[in-house]
Amino acid sequence: MSILENQSLGLKPLPDQINPILKNVKEMKKKLLFLAVSIVFCFFGTAQNPKIRAYFNQAVNTGVSTGVKANYLPSTFPDTIAAFINKAKLSVDVAQYDFTAGTELNVISTACNNAHARGVVVRWIGDGTQANTGWANFVAGISTLNSPVMTGYIMHNKFMIIDANSATATDCWVLTGTNDWGQGQSNTCYNNMVAFQSQPMAKDYTTEFNQMWGGTGATPTTANEKWSTSKTASAVTSYNVNGTTVDVYFSPMDNPVSHLLAAMNTAKSDLFFGIYTFTDNSIATQAVNQYKAGINVRGMMDSYSVSTTAYPNPAYNTIVAGLPAANWKVYTGTSTSYIYHNKTMLIDAMSPGSNSQVWTGSYNWTGAGTDKNDENSVLIHDATITNEYYQSFCHNFTDLGGAACTALPLGIEDNNQAEQKYLIYPNPFSDALTIKVNGVSEKRIIIIRDELGKIILENDYSGTDEINLNLNKVSAGIYFVSITSESGTYFQKIVK
Repeated sequence: MSILENQSLGLKPLPDQINPILKNVKEMKKKLLFLAVSIVFCFFGTAQNPKIRAYFNQAVNTGVSTGVKANYLPSTFPDTIAAFINKAKLSVDVAQYDFTAGTELNVISTACNNAHARGVVVRWIGDGTQANTGWANFVAGISTLNSPVMTGYIMHNKFMIIDANSATATDCWVLTGTNDWGQGQSNTCYNNMVAFQSQPMAKDYTTEFNQMWGGTGATPTTANEKWSTSKTASAVTSYNVNGTTVDVYFSPMDNPVSHLLAAMNTAKSDLFFGIYTFTDNSIATQAVNQYKAGINVRGMMDSYSVSTTAYPNPAYNTIVAGLPAANWKVYTGTSTSYIYHNKTMLIDAMSPGSNSQVWTGSYNWTGAGTDKNDENSVLIHDATITNEYYQSFCHNFTDLGGAACTALPLGIEDNNQAEQKYLIYPNPFSDALTIKVNGVSEKRIIIIRDELGKIILENDYSGTDEINLNLNKVSAGIYFVSITSESGTYFQKIVK
């Protein structure tokens, strides 16, 4: 199976053409309602950007998919990386913290050797504190470079660039993510990768690479190498990848924490995070403050981030004190080599729409990650990609003993039309909730779901302009109202 083949969009077919002369008016209304919901579902639930591909090495929960199932690649991350290298025509540039030799990983070095034999220029940067045993399998002519060894610093990037300067834009790829290139990282640790087919992104990643490399040649120029704070900030940080906005930030000069905090601040309904090393208290404080303001906040972290007497961690302590125990989980693993290594923040995954975003990359949420290390982060503004990461999050969270996720509502849209056509009050509410309809009376189905998507109320409220609901038995928390009629499907968050 080629992982580079276009994925199926998973779009559901629209109903057969509606006969303009229908004798049964009720049947016409049903068909129109189905058509409206199907169109909304196709637009908001199943649109797959073929130029962005996310991959997960641990099981995902496709039961919460909004139309596109996440790519679960058990033990095949190295094959995926090699498949991208095998497509290279001109260049392969890799900045990877660690590359370990091994039976499964050797497919990567073999792909690099084959690329070199085709005339492809292969350049590779690794961290100077790591053994990078995989380099021993390279043929002569593949140039490698270790970063300098400095106190409190690592070259922690995890990205690869294919054919950045090709005359054919579709040849260009950037692959990044959270995994180091080793057997444990590929198989047993929790990681993700994401690939972008974008020449502007590829060229700017190459600019970042060349700063560390010291030039544009096939071999590094030591006198011109720039690392950490000696580099220059990115001239461009936002890209349009086939209609999807992708923001890219390199540590330390692009100050990633400021952009992560800004993205978190846009959340309308939920924040879900999964992180290996979490010590930045500004991120923890904002997550807790948003939870207190009614945002659904849940997260996972590796046991490496757990506070101890010898290792006080203000971020961990803030999370423990500010979130209910059910909302955060710690991964301890079955071996010291198995770690929760993702570095992701999901924004409004439960309310798929224009604000849905996912943050990932090499950057751990630490002072060194922000201020000193060489790192890269991406923020993807895409509801479908966010949902794919949500599928991964849900399975990971369940693995750690968290509450199981249920399917998201499909075809929902958070827009001004909902506020214009329906008035839902009071919000926050106590026991009673009123829905006032502005406009014509029509058939409407009202569904209220909890923050995990479980339906707590569903009914047909046709023929009335004011709906009074008794919700005294509903627990305090965040809920989502969807109202489906012939005019479309509307969505609003409510808080008890």
